[in-house]
Amino acid sequence: MLGLLIVALLAWGLLKTRHTRPGGPEARERARARAESRRRQAELRKRRLALQRRRSRGK
Repeated sequence: MLGLLIVALLAWGLLKTRHTRPGGPEARERARARAESRRRQAELRKRRLALQRRRSRGK
């Protein structure tokens, strides 16, 4: 009984993750652009924090 429940949960989890994948080419492009934007923002944030640390050390 427990094994059946585990198999059912695994199957449900796999089916659930399939639907979260981008469907069409437009959705894939939006996802790619979103990831790229997130990466750029992270780089900018890192640079800004480094500059702030440098400034605070200089004073």
